Amino acid sequence: MIKDNKAIEPTSVQICVAYDTNSGNIVHAHRIVLYPGGRIPKEMDIEKRTIELAARQGHDGKILKTIIVDPKKYNNKKAYKVDVKSRGLIEIKLTVKK
Repeated sequence: MIKDNKAIEPTSVQICVAYDTNSGNIVHAHRIVLYPGGRIPKEMDIEKRTIELAARQGHDGKILKTIIVDPKKYNNKKAYKVDVKSRGLIEIKLTVKK
């Protein structure tokens, strides 16, 4: 964000992912960036919004759950899924077909 030609750093960043409760596949990741003066959303509101956004993309909200992920442990250039039993994030290695 820029104000008066100066970059303003966020005060916090949160990531909430929606995942399929059967497979653990992440279907949507929602990043919440809070800037100075912004209102800190409630965790339940973040989770609700994440499910809503996933549903808009055609995913069945009835089989989705969410977890809040530490942004320091989530790199959007990597692939992840959720361990449905522990509700923990797992990095997965993708292979490229030739």
